[in-house]
Amino acid sequence: MRFPRNYFWECRLLALCLTLVVFVATACQPPPSEPLGYEFLTAASLRPGDRLPQPSAAILTVTGKLGNPNQGSAIAMDRESIEAAGLVAYRTHDPYHPGSTVYRGALLADLLALWQLDPDATELQLQARDGYQVTLSLAEIADVPLLVATRLESERLPPDFAPLAMIWPYGMGDFARPFTDQFWVRQLVAIAIQ
Repeated sequence: MRFPRNYFWECRLLALCLTLVVFVATACQPPPSEPLGYEFLTAASLRPGDRLPQPSAAILTVTGKLGNPNQGSAIAMDRESIEAAGLVAYRTHDPYHPGSTVYRGALLADLLALWQLDPDATELQLQARDGYQVTLSLAEIADVPLLVATRLESERLPPDFAPLAMIWPYGMGDFARPFTDQFWVRQLVAIAIQ
């Protein structure tokens, strides 16, 4: 049985195309990296119910429906008091840096417990130094391990992120709502509890 001359060329071309597709597909995959997630580095020295210390140099102001103020009806926190809620290393994908990045700071849930939110509180309004704001439903983020970052790797946050940043767990699980890059708040300076 004889095959047409074009048949062999078509088979070779098909094999070449399949090889090229496999090569491109594997080349487009991100390189293997350390697993995403977080680990506790230090235990909390501030616990829910403890009186919050006066900050040496406040970098975060919290207002609204809270029960543990340390400056009038508000809470002012410095880097040390935020990290006293328990220092966490948090590896996640980051829209601002290629690959995965390690941030350090305190879990938002631990800070909320320190602030003793009123039972009727439903939202957090995060505000950046430049006025950018994001409103989050407490119900929607209840099971999302958000990080209030004080450090990138082991250094203080760079100026375009400082003094704090709200870091999201990209790649760490499936959540009820797809949180996009707009929810990352760099230069976080204030949180209003509503």
